[in-house]
Amino acid sequence: MEENNSQEKNDIVSKKDLPIINENIDSVSDSTMHYLEEHFVKVILVIGITTILEVLAILSGVHDIRLYLFPLIIPFVGYFLIKSKVEDEFMQQFAQTNAYVYSKNGTYGNGYLFKLGHSNIAKDQVIGQYNGYQIKIYLYSYTVGYGKNSHTYHHTVLSLTFNTTMPDIVLTTKGHWLSDSLVPNNISVVKLEGDFNKYFTLHIPKGYEVEALEVFTPNVMAKLIDKARSLNLEIFQNSLYIYSDGFIQTKEKLYTMYELAKYLTDELGPVLAGMKPSLEATEEFKEEITQQKKS
Repeated sequence: MEENNSQEKNDIVSKKDLPIINENIDSVSDSTMHYLEEHFVKVILVIGITTILEVLAILSGVHDIRLYLFPLIIPFVGYFLIKSKVEDEFMQQFAQTNAYVYSKNGTYGNGYLFKLGHSNIAKDQVIGQYNGYQIKIYLYSYTVGYGKNSHTYHHTVLSLTFNTTMPDIVLTTKGHWLSDSLVPNNISVVKLEGDFNKYFTLHIPKGYEVEALEVFTPNVMAKLIDKARSLNLEIFQNSLYIYSDGFIQTKEKLYTMYELAKYLTDELGPVLAGMKPSLEATEEFKEEITQQKKS
């Protein structure tokens, strides 16, 4: 089960609470600019009032560099605040279209990605069921470093919850910066057949090569090459996570991730259910070996 590592408040947003964009959002950036164009007078008014206050402060003898920067900062702050609201509604529209549940605040999982950095936040969470399996999508961010040396990373995360505890498997796109961060020391690179290795690097624990081949069948590999070249996948315990770089901003990319998740659910659900007894037996055997070494 996924851990509740985010803010405790997890309010469900109803249809009457939908925010500012009265249109179908195909692109967050386009809808943000559309909103600003529709409210051009308000935007100019805010900038004008800010500029007048700055002039009055300067005429009164107040000399502070921040006064000169203030009118320049306000438009950028306003843009990103509005864009954040549009992102909220973008995810709400996705939830409503698919009869899922939207929450402003979210909970994130326990895979390797969620152990990186600090100030971890999950927001704009969408939860639903597909063929009896839970699907969860949310926007996730974390920060590495502190002060001037800090950097905040953003991802859109889709998780699938299965009934089978699986070995830890990490699939990263070739040369991706997450390759080193996501991979623990106890798993190694496994080469698969065909062109798959040109696009992805597969990491699995030693002793689970057979199970990996059952999961990454030729059909699954072909689908990943076609639809997931810019994504990273992680299997941890009973969850499969799909990560994108940055917050997804277009309906096309969001539905590409969603359709991939549904495909993987259809393909892997029965396979993992069939693997459950052998995986449990393997874990029991490893536990016995560990206990014998300790005694």
